[in-house]
Amino acid sequence: MKLKRVCMALVAMLMTTMAGAQTKAVRIESPIVSEKDFFWYVEQKEAWKAQIQKDTTDETAWLNYYNAARYMAWYQQEDTTARQVIREMGQAIPNTYTYNYCAYRANMGGHGTGETDGDRSTCSSTKRFKGSSG
Repeated sequence: MKLKRVCMALVAMLMTTMAGAQTKAVRIESPIVSEKDFFWYVEQKEAWKAQIQKDTTDETAWLNYYNAARYMAWYQQEDTTARQVIREMGQAIPNTYTYNYCAYRANMGGHGTGETDGDRSTCSSTKRFKGSSG
């Protein structure tokens, strides 16, 4: 099982290196709408990262970059790429709708950074709700 994970990671890195300049960034849809394999999400993550490097304030690129990283975790549960993307997004586009939306999704989906990122009023509301039910 561990060997399989290592092999998948090596193949993903190799594909990322080979496909980085070749892959066109396309809108990331939910796997429920359009199912793709793990390696497609790796390629798309890198393609959207390249878009972000051209314009660090492009919220559409950030959203797709996050979605690709998030859906990678559907295949490898221990993957922490989505957490890293949220941290990067918080540095590049803090206080934007896209950052708050993605941070909320990450927090509610279990991919949060463990920090108080995203929509702070939502986080405090969640804490109040949890406190009132117990």
